[in-house]
Formats: sequence, structure tokens, C-alpha cells
Amino acid sequence: MAINEIAANMAIQKRLCHGAPFYVLGPLVTDIAPGYDHITSAIGGAIAATYGADFLCYVTPAEHLRLPDLDDVKKKALLHLKLRLMQQILQKEFLMQEI
Repeated sequence: MAINEIAANMAIQKRLCHGAPFYVLGPLVTDIAPGYDHITSAIGGAIAATYGADFLCYVTPAEHLRLPDLDDVKKKALLHLKLRLMQQILQKEFLMQEI
């Protein structure tokens, strides 16, 4: 999914689901970075979370290359935690600017 389409897609999905919790895989914002799907999906996931995604499915570095191992899962979980923290900081700063 193109990065500029995530916000509109989230609005459509939330409307179609009548506000029910919504779960996203990724979304991958590019498909030209094999081996780096965990980064592109974390970027897409952070944007989707900003626009209302309730749950994120993580994508490991091994996606589209091989089956993920335990180290892949650990790396992805840590990356998601870091991006979630960044998202919360950015939202707080944005809300502070509106006051």
C-alpha cells in the first residue's frame, strides 16, 4: 500500500467495520526492499496506528525470503516497541501544539 493511502484506507476500514477494533498486517509501504520488510511494515504500522489501527501484526526481516527464526521475532518486537514509543511522543507533541 502506498504510504499516502494509509490514512484514507484506515478511515474506510473503520467505517466498514462500524468502529470495531481493526487489525492490520504491515502495511508494507514499499515492495522493493526484500529483507527489510520489518522496517517498511513498522513504518506503515506506525502510520496506520496513528490513524486508528487497533492491533498490528508484525512482519519479520525474513518475510518473503525464508521462515522467520526466534532472532527475527525478537528484532521485530523491539522495532515495534521503539516505533510505538516514537508515535506516542509525536502524538503528544502534536496535541501540545494545538493547545
